[in-house]
Amino acid sequence: SWYEVLSQLNKHWARVPGFLATLDASEVTREKIVQILNSDRDNITLQLILIVEVAKPLVSTTYELEGDGFLAIKAFERIETIRHHFENYLNGAHPILSAEIMRQSKGNLIKQRELRKDVTTRIKPAIDYLESRLSGPFAPCLRLYKAARLFSPKIINELKIEVEELRVFPTLNDEHKINRLKLELPVYKAAATDLHDDLDEASWWKNHQHDLPNWAGAAAMASLLCPSSASVERVFSILNATFDETQRNSLEDILEIT
Repeated sequence: SWYEVLSQLNKHWARVPGFLATLDASEVTREKIVQILNSDRDNITLQLILIVEVAKPLVSTTYELEGDGFLAIKAFERIETIRHHFENYLNGAHPILSAEIMRQSKGNLIKQRELRKDVTTRIKPAIDYLESRLSGPFAPCLRLYKAARLFSPKIINELKIEVEELRVFPTLNDEHKINRLKLELPVYKAAATDLHDDLDEASWWKNHQHDLPNWAGAAAMASLLCPSSASVERVFSILNATFDETQRNSLEDILEIT
């Protein structure tokens, strides 16, 4: 992805001049690139660090939530981590970027304030956009992910949220189902003790489906909640790879029926 490209460029930024000297390109092209870098090197360096450092948790979370497993129980915490990370940047808590600002300002406090203000100006629109999406069209999804944490045996005893919050799931918005979950909750909490951090939640629920039938059934339903479309896209990729050119018409018929 472009993030990996920028991340590698940031990591090896000091070696760029040497790379350009051996670049297999025309002299005019090399000179033009060197001219651009030399004319605004500090600004480019600051922007590169800003992009890589600000986007790091966003990219890593995206990759994680595009994986396999019981992802719905992780989504809310990961999103909150990203929001906290962005908030820290707005408040000036960015050590790597701060070190570069200190280097460029050379102890000049006015220059430091200007650079920090420039950083805030650059990232605030992106943060505002994220917040507008999370508090707007994605707010219902966020409520689902927040409630889905109740299905994590690793943190159930630490959570301060109530079983009633599971009503955000349409299939659980039922008085009888909620009451059965409430009655079974003490047994669930008792079973969810002394667990390892690397516990596989899906396997845990499978092993406890008989002593926690109501919670296990609800957890199975919640496990179908996918934070991204990656799993669906993988299925279509596999299906597409199964058919050669002579079977395309058949594939189209299957997709239409599906």
